Amino acid sequence: MENSLLLFSLLLLLLVPSSAQMPGFVSLDCGGEEFFSDELGLDWTPDELRYGEATSIEVLNETRKQYTSLRHFPADSRKYCYTMNVTSRTRYLLRATFLYEMRELIFLATSPTVSVCLSNATTGQPFISTLELRQFNGSVYFTAYEEHFYLSVSARINFGADSEAPVRYPDDPFDRIWSSDSIKKAITL
Repeated sequence: MENSLLLFSLLLLLLVPSSAQMPGFVSLDCGGEEFFSDELGLDWTPDELRYGEATSIEVLNETRKQYTSLRHFPADSRKYCYTMNVTSRTRYLLRATFLYEMRELIFLATSPTVSVCLSNATTGQPFISTLELRQFNGSVYFTAYEEHFYLSVSARINFGADSEAPVRYPDDPFDRIWSSDSIKKAITL
């Protein structure tokens, strides 16, 4: 009886999907004040910077906690940087989200840290809402020039989408965001 119960418990553990996020995921809530998990099961960490100013904001039709705060910096000539630990010789997706848009790039880490810096581009105070790092495995996105350049994401489209909702983690284990083709129509030449 005891062996049967142990076997059943082990089978149950194998069949229940894990809600833990992938290793190598970093999700910074810039200007946030607490640790939390979002609706996708991703763990968010406050940035805990000693410079810049954290601000709570309200965005129309936005309920995700990571977009209710941001960190802004003085409109001066300095650079303000986030430095994150990475594994050298490993590829990463880096996503920075700002109140008005999102930027993504894929790069090969050539040192044990990566820095993301913000500075005044003559338009006022630089700010950031979130900073995300997603580690890839194997040869995903290998290029012959990856030690000198990064890949910029121009579009990632989910063709044949069932809805307008984007596809991302956990359906994409690397948390790439795939926009629905009903929103992002392909450009025909």
